[in-house]
Amino acid sequence: MAHALALAPRFTLLQLSDDALRELLDVLVFDKHVIAIGTACRDLLRAAEECLRDRRARFYAVSSYFRTPFKDMRQRKSFMLMPTRWFYHAVNPPSGFVEVLAEHVIGVSSKLERFSCSAHDIIDEDAATALATAVSVSPSLTQLDLRNQRRVGVQGAKALAAAFGVCSSLAHVDLFNSNLGDQSAKALAAGLASSRSITWVSLSNNKIGDEGAKALAACLASNRSIKYLFLAYNNIGDEGAKALAASIDASRSLDTLTLHGNPRHWQPASLPAAP
Repeated sequence: MAHALALAPRFTLLQLSDDALRELLDVLVFDKHVIAIGTACRDLLRAAEECLRDRRARFYAVSSYFRTPFKDMRQRKSFMLMPTRWFYHAVNPPSGFVEVLAEHVIGVSSKLERFSCSAHDIIDEDAATALATAVSVSPSLTQLDLRNQRRVGVQGAKALAAAFGVCSSLAHVDLFNSNLGDQSAKALAAGLASSRSITWVSLSNNKIGDEGAKALAACLASNRSIKYLFLAYNNIGDEGAKALAASIDASRSLDTLTLHGNPRHWQPASLPAAP
């Protein structure tokens, strides 16, 4: 195994568990046959040690932020990443912070009901993908609040959309001011269309235009659970508005659709509070 990994890309290490990494370290240090591999093996040994140190640092960062051991975090019903501590002082959180929280708390907790992140821009495409993986297997999460995450990207939106389609407990999704655009809106519409649990969705202030609005209109026509959809302060014009209007009659569940402020190029100082 060590010889194969020595010749593999370094990212292979990131796919191993801590126990597997420790086992690999033991082999690399003590196996005389492996020592003969030479430089590639020494590089792998160094990379494995760095990977373990990096993971310990991430675990410590998450535990320190919440001032709670991991075993106790899994008993919590709510996590909120607010603009405090690191974020209040404009200090970036450690790399992989959200990924660790997603894999070792959100994805394994049977009690977590709400995950909220209003700290600006700490969730990029990789973090969104890790979060989506955790959401897809969560048995208890009901509310996902990812406001102001403007680096989610199209790939992150696609990953979240897939999770929305399979998570049977999720009811509330907030992606307000997440710089989504039409392509991300289309991806999210596909996931929301297959959801049977989500009732509340906020996509306000996301630069969604007519193409995204049409995709969301098709979603509303087939979805049976969404009651509230907020699309204020986007760039939806006449064509998108007509498609959404037609979807209202076709929808079996929609109670409220907000479209005020369309089309509009938003200025931060003039934005009213989101619903």
